[in-house]
Amino acid sequence: MSWHQDSNLNSDATATSSTFKSVKEYFEKHGGNKVIDTILIANNGIAAVKCMNSVRKWAYATFADERAIQFVVMATPEDLKANAEYIRIRSNRRSAWRLKF
Repeated sequence: MSWHQDSNLNSDATATSSTFKSVKEYFEKHGGNKVIDTILIANNGIAAVKCMNSVRKWAYATFADERAIQFVVMATPEDLKANAEYIRIRSNRRSAWRLKF
């Protein structure tokens, strides 16, 4: 994935099309000590949508499951009323945090 500059990581995960059974297995193989399986999206609009789509594409190539990484989004009341795309594509219905100003 482009967010990581380690060519060994990229070749292991995407270029050889190898898949891992779980996110935990992936982290263990690459020397990680904390499994990240949920990402907070604290942005709105197209940047949030692009981020989620990129991670899902990578997760599908790496785990054969585009939903291996979950998303939680932060949303303003206006975003909720507008049914913003980044809210619609989050991982589940309960993962939107309402911000009050």
